[in-house]
Amino acid sequence: MIYLDTTFLTGRYRGTLMAATCINGNNGFYPFDFAIVSTENKDDWFWLLENLQQVVDGRQIVFLSDRVEGLLQGIPKYFPNSHHNYCVYHIKCNLPIGSGDANSKPVIDFFYKAAYSYTPANFEEALRGMNAIRCGHVANYIRTIPKEKWADAFFPVCRYGAHSSTLAESFNNWVLPFKKFLAFALLDAIHLKVMEKMSERRIKGLENFNTRLTPEYEALLKENIDIGRTWTVVQSMERLYEVGSPRTHSVDLLQKTCTCHRWRVNGFPCAHACADIQATREDIYSFVEPYVTTEWYNRTYQEIIFPIPNYEKPHAYDPSDRVIVPIPVPPPGRRRTQRIKNAYEKQKRPMMCTKCFTLGHHNRATCPMI
Repeated sequence: MIYLDTTFLTGRYRGTLMAATCINGNNGFYPFDFAIVSTENKDDWFWLLENLQQVVDGRQIVFLSDRVEGLLQGIPKYFPNSHHNYCVYHIKCNLPIGSGDANSKPVIDFFYKAAYSYTPANFEEALRGMNAIRCGHVANYIRTIPKEKWADAFFPVCRYGAHSSTLAESFNNWVLPFKKFLAFALLDAIHLKVMEKMSERRIKGLENFNTRLTPEYEALLKENIDIGRTWTVVQSMERLYEVGSPRTHSVDLLQKTCTCHRWRVNGFPCAHACADIQATREDIYSFVEPYVTTEWYNRTYQEIIFPIPNYEKPHAYDPSDRVIVPIPVPPPGRRRTQRIKNAYEKQKRPMMCTKCFTLGHHNRATCPMI
């Protein structure tokens, strides 16, 4: 799974840092690819995806990002067999509701209920809830977004429980102190940061991870086993069982599915599956994805990033070899004094001035006619 996001540089020459970030087997972010471009547009996204295509293998990839034009067109072009997952937080910020709307918080609650629902029935129930509080226009807007791109109940493959691009935001905060650097200094700072983090996690995995799974998932597996310890398991046929929790569920160990759909969405055995596997006395670790194992975690950081010394480079350079960076020129026209507000921000109501009797954003005390 690859997270795609951008962050703006704050140095003298500005620019944009594009990054492709992955997640390791212990729920930590793994910087995979990054590039510095002039601005975020369709051509730059195409260029990044074209280069990214050359360094990934042929496995099925799930991308998670905002709904920008360059990614909506570029991912199907360069990765036709992949799946594009929309950031739920990005969709929430573009819902057609205002912050002054009394129903805004209930609508957002219903929206998250629809996004995180594991079954189509619960998804439709959340949208009906929006209609019940007279916000059907929001439900109609949500229906225009392909639900297989963001809703758990309809996403066709495993998404490992990821819903938003917060992991990419972690990378942006990680490089925050270097965003004011020039391009070469920024690349060198990120290179040293990644090299240090790779070495730190390589040592951590070899010395501290003593279980078959990484600590995050070993604790989650133990929690699911404890939850389903008292549930009854009845065999229907070979590899198919019924688990009697507060509500009965069907677990298929051959297809690795459960009617609660958590196993399919999260890529990890749910409590019903753990109860089933424990009752059949099978090896529960054989039903876990290999990427959350300690062995896979150590393989992630086995590659070494070597230092780049510059002691052999000359101390002085020929002035004719220097690249003169152009001086940034502000765009034409007068600068905008008031920013364009988002749809969910409350707009100020114009007031009637009792001195000049005109509508505006001033009163008698601040009237320009005084």
